[in-house]
Amino acid sequence: MSLSELDDDTLRSMSIGAVFSDFVGKINSLDFHRTDDLLVTASGDDSVRLYDIANAKLLKTTYHTKHGADRICFTHHPSSVICLSRHNLDSTGESLRYLSMYDNRCLRYFKGHKERMEDIMEAA
Repeated sequence: MSLSELDDDTLRSMSIGAVFSDFVGKINSLDFHRTDDLLVTASGDDSVRLYDIANAKLLKTTYHTKHGADRICFTHHPSSVICLSRHNLDSTGESLRYLSMYDNRCLRYFKGHKERMEDIMEAA
């Protein structure tokens, strides 16, 4: 099915496949990995959660209280994400971080963004 075939009747015929009930707070952003059955979310409590969507399982939760977690997207690798900061933008200007979900560390800061960025996406 192509996106042009995705009409109202098709959407109404779909059903919920899984419900992740481990978190009931605000989700700021989510992204599905392009090849693996993974979902990553950035939440209002400054957490980043990684889910296995094929088995409806939470794989990992990391907290980023210093900079927060606003928008998020996967990179080329299933355990790496790009995350926008919510806090401390004026003092450091480090609003974009390259994170490893495997070992819960920041691989690189991208400095220079003084204003809040609205969105991010991986280039194909």
